[in-house]
Amino acid sequence: MISTKANKPYDLHQKSLRVHERPRTLAAAIVTQYVTQQAPQHIGQGCRLRAADTSLAHGLGKIHSEGYRTVVTLTDTDVAGLLAPAGLLFIKRMDHDSVRLPALPSGHSAASVRPEHGRFDSLPDEVADVEADDMPEKVNAGWFRMATEFGLFNEDREFLLSVCYARYWETGTGDDDIAWVQVRLLNEWDLAASEVDLLRSWMAGMFTERFVPEFTMASLDGQMKLNTTVWGDGTVSTIVIRPGADRANVHPQEGF
Repeated sequence: MISTKANKPYDLHQKSLRVHERPRTLAAAIVTQYVTQQAPQHIGQGCRLRAADTSLAHGLGKIHSEGYRTVVTLTDTDVAGLLAPAGLLFIKRMDHDSVRLPALPSGHSAASVRPEHGRFDSLPDEVADVEADDMPEKVNAGWFRMATEFGLFNEDREFLLSVCYARYWETGTGDDDIAWVQVRLLNEWDLAASEVDLLRSWMAGMFTERFVPEFTMASLDGQMKLNTTVWGDGTVSTIVIRPGADRANVHPQEGF
């Protein structure tokens, strides 16, 4: 399920799209038709059908025709505007080759590595059920503690955020357009309750209709990677990958 900016839901089904609110723009109608006709195999599988909402229905993104396909991508200006309600200031899109990340064992993702590989998990009381009333507060608090404790921020509170500019059926290339962007955490921020679609977990739709955040971040110095993620038991929490770190010898960054 995805939500409009006014929090009106779109229900996604295998072969049909039931819209509780009529598309407000021609672009939204185009994408609604495209999603149901050209990408039915993706509907209901937790894919980010963001184009039908944030990029087109509200006048964002670039749209052009590629044969019978409608190709949609976000621009940097779009991304900056979409992240702003969460208290994240867009700085720039990073060149792929300039990004350094902690090395992971072959065949492992951040969620599958073990403590001996430099994985650190949230404390038990920071793990939130996706339906719990205090989920947003727990997610925000757990994320910020681990971000400061394990060195996500530079001196300007800047870091890297992974952003999906377009899904693979939108790009026409067969690959997602995913990029690292440099952002700054502002004094007023809220990653969990701001309901920013670029930070939305689509896996959470298996458990709840509410907004649940999920995102990947990394420090600019390449020393750590952070995932706030939804797990198979319907909980959400943050993990950090920082090889060589020892929790007993890691101290929160000062000044945050």
